[in-house]
Amino acid sequence: MPEFDDGIINLGALTDPRGSEDKEKDYHEAEVVAAAAKPVDWREKKQPEGYQHDLDNRTWRRFLRRNQDGSATCVAQTGAKLLGVEEYIENGKYLDFSARDIYEHRINKTWNGGEGMVGTDAGDIMTKHGATLETLVPSQDMSEAQINATFRRSKTDVELAQIFRAGGYLQPSFDIEAIASVIERTQKAVMVWFRFAGKEWNEVPQVISGASAVLHHSVAAVDFTLWQGKRALVIDESWQPNAGMNGQRVITEDFFNARNTFRMYLVSRDNFAKVEGTTQRPMYRFSQPLEFIPWDEETDKPANGVLDVRQKADVIALQHILKFEGLFPVGTDSTGYYGAITAKAVDAFQRKYSIDFPAALDELKGKRVGNKTIAKLNSLYGA
Repeated sequence: MPEFDDGIINLGALTDPRGSEDKEKDYHEAEVVAAAAKPVDWREKKQPEGYQHDLDNRTWRRFLRRNQDGSATCVAQTGAKLLGVEEYIENGKYLDFSARDIYEHRINKTWNGGEGMVGTDAGDIMTKHGATLETLVPSQDMSEAQINATFRRSKTDVELAQIFRAGGYLQPSFDIEAIASVIERTQKAVMVWFRFAGKEWNEVPQVISGASAVLHHSVAAVDFTLWQGKRALVIDESWQPNAGMNGQRVITEDFFNARNTFRMYLVSRDNFAKVEGTTQRPMYRFSQPLEFIPWDEETDKPANGVLDVRQKADVIALQHILKFEGLFPVGTDSTGYYGAITAKAVDAFQRKYSIDFPAALDELKGKRVGNKTIAKLNSLYGA
């Protein structure tokens, strides 16, 4: 596995080295979301004897084994599993998707030898392109050279991948309760990344004082449990897939807090369905402009905390309205944080009602709710 300038050995989880200006050009639906108001039903569970696709109060879920072998495809392997879980939730059938089909689209083919993937890039790819079936484009038990070997993507591969693409992706808060809440409320799996020392990565990983956390790896959190009284996530492995507990590990809260670096889950396409007529019409009168706030990855908080607090109540009301309009994912909490998902929905609202000239909206990108938008919101939803 290659070692990068920061000393981190890449198992496939690649931190995006680009500047913010380049990142802004990406199709991007990431937004940090809070845990549900209802507490998670934490209880002790055990590993099932075989594979288990449904949430259960006694045993945790376990999905089809994946093996990245000698490749740096852990992010793509995790993404393929997330798509498989999505298909099971929507249609009752767990499908095995190709990690290679996801990996082939990565933006970093020319960076550091092209190994590994950026997390949000994987989300973009699964949203834009989806992934075809494993039987059509095999991706298991392959070296990096094998996975990167030229292959012809057929018309069938492309069309099938489009059928199974995601509707977008979201990033939960840096909180094990938030991850468990997503799993409990939506039945989805969550992509989680960890930095760790090799000797820490056991059945139940433990932080070892003084150990050099130089491995960076993506796995799928598929369930949650209490482990010796501690809140914990259950993850499916793709690196050394027979290690741990037959390919699974239990990530306790203390290890999660010390070693987690990234979190993401997929949003279904039907999650943006218009709900007018099926829910009560929201009523609210806006009086002040609202602004997009970037997320500070170092502090894991909004970059402008003062503004975030000041406009939170208004943004919650705005998100309720955008859900009613069918422009914001209805299964997502209205957190009051004006992030990328909200900006995208505001942009769609402004274009739907011709708030300004297209060129002006192109420049604005939904990152401000100004006087013209406020006037339209109040005319439609003003109490």
